[in-house]
Amino acid sequence: TNTTTNTDTNTMGGDGLSLYRAVCRTQKELAGVLSSVRHAPLRDGSLGDECTRLAAAFRRNCERLILTDIQLAHDKDIGKQLWKHGFYAIIQDVRSRKRRRKSGTPKPSEHEDLLFHSFLQQASGFYRRLLLTLKEHYNVALGTAVDWAYDGPVQPISDPATPTHALLLCHRCLICLGDLARYGEDNTEEYNPAKHYYQQAAVLLPDDGAPHNQLAVLVSATPSPVSSFVAAYHYVRSLLARSPFGNTALNLRALYEQNTAQYEERGKGPMSNDPAVILPRFLTQYLHIHQVLFLRDTLDSFETMCNDIVQTFDACLGLDPAVLRAAGFTIPSEVIFYASIINVAAVHLAQTHAEHIQRFEDCSVFLAFRMFNSVCRYAAESFGHGAHAQRDGRSGESLLCIVNVFLRWAMSERMRSCFHAKQGATSLKQLWGHVSDLLNFLSNQTADDTVLRVGDATWVSSVMLPEDIELKGFLALPEPACSPSAAVCDAGLENQSKERARRSLHLGRRLAASSHCSLSFDSEAMLFSASQQAAAPSAQKSAMQREQQGRLMAQRLLESEVSRLESDVRSSRKRAVPSPYIVPDAAAFASNLQLIQELVGSEEFVVNVSASTIDGLDRLKAGKQRINRGARQAIHFLVDQLDRGSPFVRSQTPQDAVPEVTEFEGCTPETLSLFAYASFVAYCQSPRPDLVTILSSDPALTESATNSGLSVQTLPEFHRTFKASKRSR
Repeated sequence: TNTTTNTDTNTMGGDGLSLYRAVCRTQKELAGVLSSVRHAPLRDGSLGDECTRLAAAFRRNCERLILTDIQLAHDKDIGKQLWKHGFYAIIQDVRSRKRRRKSGTPKPSEHEDLLFHSFLQQASGFYRRLLLTLKEHYNVALGTAVDWAYDGPVQPISDPATPTHALLLCHRCLICLGDLARYGEDNTEEYNPAKHYYQQAAVLLPDDGAPHNQLAVLVSATPSPVSSFVAAYHYVRSLLARSPFGNTALNLRALYEQNTAQYEERGKGPMSNDPAVILPRFLTQYLHIHQVLFLRDTLDSFETMCNDIVQTFDACLGLDPAVLRAAGFTIPSEVIFYASIINVAAVHLAQTHAEHIQRFEDCSVFLAFRMFNSVCRYAAESFGHGAHAQRDGRSGESLLCIVNVFLRWAMSERMRSCFHAKQGATSLKQLWGHVSDLLNFLSNQTADDTVLRVGDATWVSSVMLPEDIELKGFLALPEPACSPSAAVCDAGLENQSKERARRSLHLGRRLAASSHCSLSFDSEAMLFSASQQAAAPSAQKSAMQREQQGRLMAQRLLESEVSRLESDVRSSRKRAVPSPYIVPDAAAFASNLQLIQELVGSEEFVVNVSASTIDGLDRLKAGKQRINRGARQAIHFLVDQLDRGSPFVRSQTPQDAVPEVTEFEGCTPETLSLFAYASFVAYCQSPRPDLVTILSSDPALTESATNSGLSVQTLPEFHRTFKASKRSR
């Protein structure tokens, strides 16, 4: 027809606008032909000569526009249009026909399959040629990202935007080549061109999340616990790129939901010693707990799940490397490396979520600390058996890249305040202890001048390690300390191990010089230590807490006295000042936890938790009512505060000299126990027992405590007094 006689522009020249009009015209004609033949029978297994001719014309026009006016091609997103209309529309049409015919008759012929594979090969040839043409025409420096495209000398060009646009198109070419190889279904474990192209695209533009999303889609094609785990890694990498892929969050949600059945089958029940069971169990458990964090499910059983995962993870650390390789991993530590990165990503996602909830951040941090603790402990123990010793088949050196990830993470701006706030946590103190042991082993194996030199803040590495390339563009980690001209480290494992040791010592020295962690370094003895852990005899720690409480009590006494004097001088109504020591019962915690959290957050009160309150919360936690949920949340809050070593929350200990209390009329044993503990707290503040208030709504307790000189208020009343006092200051 007349409308299709001039669909192709026959010269390379011409202005960009005329070429763009030709692109639009051929695209419209091609879409019309595809629509007309969509439900028509194929002739000789093809879509017909007219469709083939129009598709070829459309591709040529797109390519000429790209090479003539790349700015216009970039503005009109010609790279995307070329793939969508020139190739993908045809591929989808053929694949939908094949699906329809597989479910009916006749079955697709071998001739049709051969034609489809021939089309995919021709499309791959087109994109390989286009990438090389872009490289030559616009002098694009591909570096080592594309191993089959020789990178000769690059000539300077006048327009600085041109290589950026050309680089983006080269990146799209690699994605399309990966998609075409994936559609060909010719990928095997030994030869996987789709994976190869996607990895090249990730290296070429690490800030783009599309390659990792496609890698996840590729690996998910063969369902298994291992493939689901690797897919989850690539999805979170896509999410935490500067330009995340649009559907990645939905894809990750679907992956987690598909894992639910596997978790019910493999992730529960008693622990097995069978190596073939340990790894799948860990992978399904791990995906399930991250499903809870990502989908923001209930955290009621999070601590139990975390303990189960760490137990299985420790067992995985002892697996023979051959078992992991048989499960589809190319290096023994890859599963541990991926798990560490997913943990870091979960913390970052919780911290940056539009609706930030501290509890989810705390849980994700707790999981990351526990698993990093296992890795650092295992690595330190392995080095303790000798520089190259292996325990259960795995060397400490194979885990150094993960230790480096943790140290880099600790150096990030976002984690500084988090590490500082959680210095008292048991898991973190243990972690720094294992890190210091490991760094001392590394220091003993490294020349003294190297140890001193890497501590310099200006020190940079002259080489890049494989994990540096793998993690490039990952938003949750700061960039490694590499010089701009850093070359890729030699493939020899000995060279990589030495470089990782230098990196670890450098990061350890930098962290020790900071104030946000418990790691310290003695430059004279050349030794690392976990400073808080070294000062942790229980008696000394208790003395420090008592000293903090004493200072707080003195501050509150001064505030009370000043308030009284101001009231007398001004002859005004006496201002009520809430007492600084409070003893809530279980009902107060379960019903109004947010008020107690606010009092603790003000850093003006010490919450004293009696054994009877803990028992009461334990009884209340079972059930679906609001008070049952409140009891569970209160338990989590108290565990977190006590684990941090907060000076504003104190629990009853066996050493507390709690007096015996005779039975008051109408008081339950739980109320008597609460009153006895409150009396002990008041005795500690002698001669000012009025500094202690029991928070309870029990009327029997109110009468009994008042007769003994103790104050009893409901929590809402006490909170209102506090707010009024705060306003009048």
